[in-house]
Order: sequence, then structure tokens, then C-alpha cells
Amino acid sequence: MEGVDKFTDLKTTSKFPSTRIKGIMRADPDVRMISADATAIMTKACEVFVIDLTRRASDRLGEAKTTLSVHDVVQTIRDTPQFDFLVDLIQSGEPPVVAK
Repeated sequence: MEGVDKFTDLKTTSKFPSTRIKGIMRADPDVRMISADATAIMTKACEVFVIDLTRRASDRLGEAKTTLSVHDVVQTIRDTPQFDFLVDLIQSGEPPVVAK
């Protein structure tokens, strides 16, 4: 029963809005229904992904630099094999515009 407690925590401790993640999951035309458990796991996976990318990009910063820029993130994506699936997003040289 230890796993149940951890999974319940997973649903309540996320820093991302689950409705936004669910909307992204619904963008796939083959997806008809999404369980709350699947949304919770995907939300946590997104959170872990962003933390990993941010940590890797911040590791690139020198001692004098304290601000993480989009260029640091782009360079991290280009230099890290795990992020190869994102390379097409940054090929144009300009970072993608994020709607607010």
C-alpha cells in the first residue's frame, strides 16, 4: 500500500495545472478519454522534464552569469542527445513564441 500513498501525493503536489496537460493530451485525435491517473502521471512527467532541462541549462552558466537565458536552453537542447526530439523546434535559430 506504500505506492498508493505516493500516487495520491503525485496528484496533489504538481506545480503544473492538470487541466492544461489534459488539454495537450486531448490534442491527439486518437485520444477519446483520459483518466485522472493518466493526467497525474503525465503532469508529473512534464514537471520532471522541465526540472531536468532547467538544471542542465543552468549547469552551463559560468560563475559570473546568474540569469538563465533562452540561448542557454537552446544550446542545452542542441548539445544533449536526450533532447534530440526538440531540435526541430529550434532549427530556425529563433526560439518558439509561447502564448500567455
